[in-house]
Order: sequence, then structure tokens, then C-alpha cells
Amino acid sequence: MKQVLQVLFINIALLFILIYVCISYNHRQAIISTERPIENFSVLEIDCNWKLGSTLTVEFNAKKYYVGINIGQCKSFTLDKVKIYYDKENDKLFERDDLPIRIIVFYSIMYLCSFIWLCTIIKKKYKKTYSLCGMTKK
Repeated sequence: MKQVLQVLFINIALLFILIYVCISYNHRQAIISTERPIENFSVLEIDCNWKLGSTLTVEFNAKKYYVGINIGQCKSFTLDKVKIYYDKENDKLFERDDLPIRIIVFYSIMYLCSFIWLCTIIKKKYKKTYSLCGMTKK
């Protein structure tokens, strides 16, 4: 029973992460399709990091923001290639390609695997003994 609860917890956590990523992706896509990229910003720092991800430190409206970019944009950085959008609702800046669809695919696969794992654990647990109309088989 303990193993079922652990896998169920993992399954529910992955489902919440998947829902959050889908909502974030759709929200960003709505902003990209309706708004224009911001132009009145200044780049304070470029941090190219292979393992942790590359970021730009940007000043916009007298506030400092950290914007994630991919490593290809970081290596040959020009302001023309980077399209930064402002999310007024969350007061955040983001780059157009910061949240790719492959992240949604990744979390979908992880959720599906955890769901299959949960089903196999439940099936193993109730394979030997099952109840049908109050009768048990051993």
C-alpha cells in the first residue's frame, strides 16, 4: 500500500507540473500572438552557461529582469535575434523560444510513464486477491 501511495503522489505531482507548463505555454503564446516584442530595454549582462541555462540580465521600465535564452542565441548574441516580450499580468519578461513545446512533450511522457507504473503496481497488488460481489478468490 505504501508503494501505491508513493507512486500516486509522483503521478499527481507530475500531473500538476504538466498542467502548469501547459497553462504557461498557452499564456505565453497568447502574448506572442497579440503583442509586439519590447524594444526599449537594455542588456546589462549575458550569462552563457551550458548546464544551468543561459540568461540575460535586462533592465526594462527601471526594473531588473532575468530572461532565459537558448545557448545558440547566447553564443552569437545580437539584439535583432532576441525577441523579448513583457507579461503584464505576471510582471515578467520572457524570450519567444524560452518555453518550447518539447518541455510539454517531456512532461506528458513522464506523466504517462508514471500512470502506467501506477497501473502495473495496482494490477500486481490485486492480481492474487480480488473482490467481485463480495467474494474473494485466493
